[in-house]
Amino acid sequence: MMTNMPLLKILPSNSSYKGKRSEQQDSFGFSRFDDQNLISHGGILAVVADGMGGFNGGAIASRRAVIAMRTSYQTKLSWESIPDALLRALGQANRAVFELATAIDSEGHCGTTLVAAVVHANSLYWVSVGDSRLYLFRNKKLYCLTDDHVYGSYEQNLAFTPQINSRQEAQSGVLTSWLGLRKLPQICIRHDPMPLKTGDRLLLCTDGLFKTLPESEITKLLINSKHQTAAGALIDVVMQLDKSNQDNATAIVLEIID
Repeated sequence: MMTNMPLLKILPSNSSYKGKRSEQQDSFGFSRFDDQNLISHGGILAVVADGMGGFNGGAIASRRAVIAMRTSYQTKLSWESIPDALLRALGQANRAVFELATAIDSEGHCGTTLVAAVVHANSLYWVSVGDSRLYLFRNKKLYCLTDDHVYGSYEQNLAFTPQINSRQEAQSGVLTSWLGLRKLPQICIRHDPMPLKTGDRLLLCTDGLFKTLPESEITKLLINSKHQTAAGALIDVVMQLDKSNQDNATAIVLEIID
C-alpha cells in the first residue's frame, strides 16, 4: 500500500549476560535487515526468548524457538497480515519446542518464554507468551506493552497448568503460559498497528533485566544512553550490580529514527 508519510528507520542494539547461572538460556534474533522484499510488507522482526530456568533443555528450547519464529516469519507473503504471520510463526515456534520436550520426555518441564516485535513502516505489532517483556520508551517515559503470564498478575485457572499442585507454588509468580505446551493457554498480541514516532525506543527483554533493574532505573539509562548503545548500557549495569543470584539477562533496543 502506498503512503505519503516518510518511513521511519531502525537503529538496533542488543546485549546479553549469563549472570550467575551455569549456562545462558536466553536467546534472541532478528529477521534479515537486507531483505527488502520482506521489509516492504513485513517490516523488521526482533525476538527474545528465555528458556525456563531449572527446567530440562531450557537453552535449546529458547534457541529453537527463536530460530523457528524468525524462519517462519521470513516466509511471510505480501497478502498475509502481520498479526497473522506472527501467530503462524509463534505456532511454529511452539511446535518446535513441544517436539523437543516430547523427544526428551520432558513435556510440561521444557519450555521458553518469547516476545517478538515487528516494526513495519511507521507502526508496531507484537506477540508474547510468558513473562519476557516489550516496553515502549517515549518522551522520557517507559510503558510496558505486554502482559506477564504469571500467577498473581490477574485471575488464573489452575487447570491451565496441572503440574502446579500447591498454593505455595501458585503464589510464587510461576509462569502460566509458555512455549512447549501442547496448546498455549495465553497469548498476548497486538492486532491493530500502533503508530510509532521518531525518537521512540522499543525494549525487548527477559526477566533477568527487569527483575534486577527497577523501571525507574531502566528509564534513566535509556534517557542517558546514546544511539545503538542502549542495550549495552542496560546490561552493563546488571553486570556491575553483580547480584549473587543474578539470572540470565538479555536486552534488544530498537530506536526509531527518520
